[in-house]
Amino acid sequence: MKFVNNKLSLGLLVGALVGVGGTGLYAHAGHMQGHAMHEHGRHSIAGSPDELAQRARELGEHVCATIKATLDCPVTPISEAAAKELDAMSASFQQGQQQLHDSLTAADFDRAGFARIQAGQAKAIGASATRYMQFLGDAAAALTPEQRQMFSRKGHAEQ
Repeated sequence: MKFVNNKLSLGLLVGALVGVGGTGLYAHAGHMQGHAMHEHGRHSIAGSPDELAQRARELGEHVCATIKATLDCPVTPISEAAAKELDAMSASFQQGQQQLHDSLTAADFDRAGFARIQAGQAKAIGASATRYMQFLGDAAAALTPEQRQMFSRKGHAEQ
């Protein structure tokens, strides 16, 4: 009977440790994800063309609201043009994602074919990141020094 109690005690202890550890890891991962979005969300160049198009729209709206220039905001046409171009890049990127999936799940894996698709996807991601950075520069250039200063003071507090 003593042997069973030791196993039961050990099992309960291990279960408790796993539960506490798992909760801690979950909380830490959630904190890091939230932290990354707060720190780098709108200015991050990471993501698919689709995600960057959405980010360009959101940042354009955020800048306009922050500088209180909702009518004739100088960033709006720049944001819309960037989002439109990024949306156009998205179709070919999604097609490449499907090709990646097909390549990875094919009965016979073709490493050379996979490498070609991978290179194409990396090129598409690079092109969309470059276009998003261009949007950021164009948006900053469209603002007056006073508007950039206003955004600098207020932009991060309202995110």
